[in-house]
Amino acid sequence: MTVSQWHWRHGLNLFAASESLEGAAEILDDAENELRTQWKLKINDDSRELLVAKNGNIPNSFQENTRWKLKSNMKTLGHMISNDGSIEPGWDRAKSSIWKGWWGNLSKKQFRGAVDQKVMLLTRTASGIVSYHCLLWPWSASTAKRIDNFQAYLVTKCLDTEPTPNESNRVYWQRRTLIASNACRRKGLWSKLWSKRLASWSQHLQRHQECWITRLLKTRNLNWLAQRRRQFAHLNSKWNEFRGRTDTRMAAEKVQKRWQQGWKDWRTEHPNMPA
Repeated sequence: MTVSQWHWRHGLNLFAASESLEGAAEILDDAENELRTQWKLKINDDSRELLVAKNGNIPNSFQENTRWKLKSNMKTLGHMISNDGSIEPGWDRAKSSIWKGWWGNLSKKQFRGAVDQKVMLLTRTASGIVSYHCLLWPWSASTAKRIDNFQAYLVTKCLDTEPTPNESNRVYWQRRTLIASNACRRKGLWSKLWSKRLASWSQHLQRHQECWITRLLKTRNLNWLAQRRRQFAHLNSKWNEFRGRTDTRMAAEKVQKRWQQGWKDWRTEHPNMPA
């Protein structure tokens, strides 16, 4: 799979996806030809980007072609997507945006008040960022914990708690972290916000089966992967439809969690949540 995009100076972004690098580039080249024919416009070479699946085939003509920049991570509508499906570039971008909000509000009087006031101000600042970025990621308990730990860390950084006499730095920091974590639980963990947004998004997709995102999630889904594993189960007695070879990867590297698998795990962990 290859994703391509170009940026126009007036804020227009066009994206294309194809099974091949040539196909994705050809779609946007065709769009540029239309712009040139109809409105005498052109796309600069520094506005062209290609994201090819990791270890995917890249023809020599594209490696030598300066019109398209090959990227391992691509900024897409405010998100960061990676060529191996990792959420790490997106997580780094989300943290960077939250840090900007934290610094921008650090001088406000609420950050000099009680700890609960600081948590509430920080949540108002970061809730939109968390809601926007997390919805693209597959749910996992470890990622939820990372988000909550980051929330507590930011609160800890603005606490006025002083060390007690003879208190070691390690114990002092643990006490500050405990105070911040308890305050975050009282006023709302960001992972809970992610969970609620996931429930709402899941309900939306189930109501709109014609939505292109719903159709995309049904394309080569978990059932398709199980069918692929069954095809190779006869090669190893330990393989079955739940584990084993799928013959779908370009190289033997870490397998990133799919969004559909994350949603399935979320439903298992939250059986009482509407979905």
